[in-house]
Amino acid sequence: MSGRIDLARQLLKDQELAVAKQMLAKESADPEALYLLSLLHRYDDEYDLEKTVVDKALEIDGSNAYMRERLSWHDLPIFDRVVPRQPLHLPRDPKTIPSTEVLENMCFVTGADSKYFQLMVECIESIKATRLYKNVPICVLDCGLTDEDKDYLVKELHIKDIKDMATVCPEIQDGFLKNIFMRPRLDKLFPGYRYYFFIDADAWVYNENSIDMYIHYATQYGIGISRDLCAPKNGKFYGFFGCYPHVIASSLWDEELIRKAPAINAGIYCLDIQSNLCRKWAENVDVNIQERGLQNFTDQSALSLALGALNINSVLSSANNYFYPVKSAYLENNLFYSIDSKELLGCIHAAGGSNQLVKYTYYQTAALQKDGTQVKVSYRYRVWPWQDKPQIRNLIQGCTL
Repeated sequence: MSGRIDLARQLLKDQELAVAKQMLAKESADPEALYLLSLLHRYDDEYDLEKTVVDKALEIDGSNAYMRERLSWHDLPIFDRVVPRQPLHLPRDPKTIPSTEVLENMCFVTGADSKYFQLMVECIESIKATRLYKNVPICVLDCGLTDEDKDYLVKELHIKDIKDMATVCPEIQDGFLKNIFMRPRLDKLFPGYRYYFFIDADAWVYNENSIDMYIHYATQYGIGISRDLCAPKNGKFYGFFGCYPHVIASSLWDEELIRKAPAINAGIYCLDIQSNLCRKWAENVDVNIQERGLQNFTDQSALSLALGALNINSVLSSANNYFYPVKSAYLENNLFYSIDSKELLGCIHAAGGSNQLVKYTYYQTAALQKDGTQVKVSYRYRVWPWQDKPQIRNLIQGCTL
């Protein structure tokens, strides 16, 4: 046995895992060193490096049962190798927990095409992992899903209803714009509810207490929605994205109103479909379309103007709809907080990076720890197999005996 491997064993015993890993990498022809390297790479979520180790070990001994098992795992599609997070259950504010009546009259709505199907699955899984909302109906906007996608949604995730957006507003060809047009009118797609909790497919629920707040605001003001993370420091709509004369109809352009309207992000909201706010929002969308056409920011501009017109300034903080990794997070006691406000995150939203997100690995985002150092963490709902970590740690420690 190499003296270097003996030294690596001692380093492992002393909890010097990183140094032991470097030492073992110099013994690339030794099966025992490769086994330990595999465990260490798995423990640190370095699966590309582990695959190299597995391939090397099987070149030496193609019958190695452990390495053959690891190769079979690596051959799986990435979505089958990652697993849902452990649910985060924290104390709740009794004042914001929705009543049974509200729960019986609400549904969640999300939607995607086949490109973002895996993201939408993660979104739905995060809802079903909550304690209070796991049985609330979930409805899906089909913006280009395959038959296999829809079959999975019904059989595996028990989706209540799927609406083919190709059959909705056929005069609107663009699926994204069609989605914008329908946001104040979700009851036309999925009738029978009063409260509609809409969440973009590239977002997921981190802390379900945030859902409580969205719904509580909807019951109080007609809508629960958060400020946009990228909004001006005063949180106002004036001067923000979509606050342009070519987006907002001249009949709605009221500078005094616009200056007091809040800047919001409509990627996540809970809407009381019977509220004056909902009616005003839909009216503003129609006016904007009639005069300016249907375009990006039409829905958010129309909603901000409706909030301003009805003097509604009570919106949730941006920590409840957090653009991560567009904005970094702060990690403390293994919980994610806003880097600016230090508030616990509510829903994590990949907005701004979705075109790349499908290609990303599951640990590319840096979070700050309390001491200011950065760590690699996943901003996806699915993560590398956390349930294996205690077993891997035990196997590593067992190798030092």
